Amino acid sequence: NQQCKMASTTKILTAIVVIENSPDLSAIVTVSSKAAHTGGSRLGLSTDDKISVYDLLYGLLMVSGNDAAVALAEFISNDINGFSILMNQKANELGLTSSHFVTPHGLDQDEHYTTAYELAKINNIEMPIVQMVYDVLYNKLDPKKAVQMLMTRDRKSE
Repeated sequence: NQQCKMASTTKILTAIVVIENSPDLSAIVTVSSKAAHTGGSRLGLSTDDKISVYDLLYGLLMVSGNDAAVALAEFISNDINGFSILMNQKANELGLTSSHFVTPHGLDQDEHYTTAYELAKINNIEMPIVQMVYDVLYNKLDPKKAVQMLMTRDRKSE
């Protein structure tokens, strides 16, 4: 139960929170300076770029774009702090009670942590979330239904 960093594994939960809270995956997001200047692995966004939630999710999950993570967080909650609250609420719903989220991308911060056990739980939902995103984006599955199916599946695997 020792705390450890979770790095880009964070993006799995970011995607769940975005899909669950986005009013429309085709909505256009205007990239802020903060998002555009986020370090680490990047999609390559610039300030004032306009890009859909759908494309940002792709960049988040397939390219591990930290800039995409911030742009999505700001779109959903106006700022990273507000988005972190949603992430922690979702983590609690998923039974991740020893994890704490303060960023949507996972760049190291002292208050952003998990445990080895909960990291394994997060990784256990990685492939199903990729399938969920595919179903939402390509098969037009209702995003809220997709998240509910994922949460139900995760509880059955415990």
